Amino acid sequence: MSFGRLIKIRFKWLIGLVWLSACTEPAVPVKDTSLPTELKRAFYHLPGSYWILEEQATGAFFRDSVYVLSSRIDTVDVLHPGSREAIARKEVLKVRVAWPFYGMEYEIVSESSSFCPPIGANKEPCHYLTIEFFHEGKSKGRTRMYYYPAHPDGGWPVRTSGLDEPLVRIDTVMSSYQQKTLTFQDVGRVVLETDRSFQGTRSVRYISPDAGIIRWQFPLFGIDWQVVRYRVLQGS
Repeated sequence: MSFGRLIKIRFKWLIGLVWLSACTEPAVPVKDTSLPTELKRAFYHLPGSYWILEEQATGAFFRDSVYVLSSRIDTVDVLHPGSREAIARKEVLKVRVAWPFYGMEYEIVSESSSFCPPIGANKEPCHYLTIEFFHEGKSKGRTRMYYYPAHPDGGWPVRTSGLDEPLVRIDTVMSSYQQKTLTFQDVGRVVLETDRSFQGTRSVRYISPDAGIIRWQFPLFGIDWQVVRYRVLQGS
């Protein structure tokens, strides 16, 4: 091989390394991300919190309670996709809840980014919550269930970090919502077209900014659990 050809190969190899390095840089500067106060108020509930629910839509009458087993907020490193070095920090919320009627537990976990499409042009942080059900310690399915900022805009985020997710859509926010003898303010009605946490069927949840999930609907099965009494101990 001639000396000139060797130089050309090495030059191309060097250009390739520079290109790969550029591709692994974050699209925008990554910054530390904290969970918004509104999200913590709605979902960060301490042990001792509970919700009494009733279900009558199936033609029978059932009453049950769900209650918090554990909750915490951790601060974790955000790693560079290429070097794997820590480039920022973010808060992660985890709340574990027992649902005795189904013999299950579910876990709500937050995921955050310093910006997210399609509203990432503003370079504002975005957050979403996943819910995962467990039976005898084994996962029965996990899906995204809520997002923040909580815009009723037809569904967002559907795709983050290259991962396809079922559509999660806040289709309306009710300034005043009556349920049984309770009145809630600014309740969001959240529709999951394919709820992986519940057999992949359509589900609807009503979320209060002060009390969390106050209504669970699974239309295919005619199930409609509604909170009739609750006590929440909010973390800080």
